[in-house]
Amino acid sequence: MKIENCIKDFLLESEIKKFTPKTIKGYRTNLNRFVHFCKEDEITDMDDVDFVVVKRFSYWLINKGYKPTYTNSLLKTLKCFIQFCYEEGYGGFDTNKRKFIWAKETLPVILPFQPKDVKKLLQNCSGNTFLDIRDYAIMTIFIETGIRAWECCCIKNEDVFEDYIIIKAPKNRKQRLVGITPVLRKAMNRYDRVKESYFDKGKKIDDYYFLSVNGKQLSNSAMQHMFRRRGEGIDADKCRISPHSLRHFFAVQSLKQGRDIYSISTQLGHSSLKQTSEYLRTLSQEDVVKMAQTSSVLMNMRD
Repeated sequence: MKIENCIKDFLLESEIKKFTPKTIKGYRTNLNRFVHFCKEDEITDMDDVDFVVVKRFSYWLINKGYKPTYTNSLLKTLKCFIQFCYEEGYGGFDTNKRKFIWAKETLPVILPFQPKDVKKLLQNCSGNTFLDIRDYAIMTIFIETGIRAWECCCIKNEDVFEDYIIIKAPKNRKQRLVGITPVLRKAMNRYDRVKESYFDKGKKIDDYYFLSVNGKQLSNSAMQHMFRRRGEGIDADKCRISPHSLRHFFAVQSLKQGRDIYSISTQLGHSSLKQTSEYLRTLSQEDVVKMAQTSSVLMNMRD
């Protein structure tokens, strides 16, 4: 079967599985890069794609000067694609039985927000307009729950309960619950009131909890734009002003305040503790010492 036709089926299958538009767009872009390589190498059929072809593609990317992180993102997409083709009988090979060769990455040091940065973000949302109150509630939900930006965009009214929110994670298609703290409930109650008064009764609006000024579902780009506006006064050279930085902040602060890494990982929606540990590499030796001083094994030992 022709590689281009296999890609069409793979992308269609991704839509059927309800992957996010962002994920599908990434798959398409990455696989187009693979198609470009195949044309140069005169490979047209999926039956000709074997492990040697994957190795040549990897070397081709490296010789093009692509960064290891980008190279590995392409290889991860290719691995999923080849496995799909193998299981559908289109060609390829069983990727679970062959170990891929990944480009060696230098792990970056993730610099999360500091408490003063978070206070500045909230301070920049102070006001009584619809956008001020909405943005304050969004910032608060990121700080208090550690959810992803797109997960926040996808919260529907039916997902919000008195003391918890159902997060229907589009990334791994699993649902989880996050609790609503008193601080978050206060911000949400204020948003509920302003949302009710802002939109005219009878006006058709999307059934999502957080809405744009036009009553539409928020997008990832809208979130990024909001952070750029609300990040005024924060040193962008020291930390990335984004929803993901608040996700890191939540993880680090939760550990400092005594939560165990397993419960943090569960709330973040990570598939493994290894992912969570990457968020916590910024803990300093001083942080570890302070945590140890308040967690005496003998003082807290129980029968």
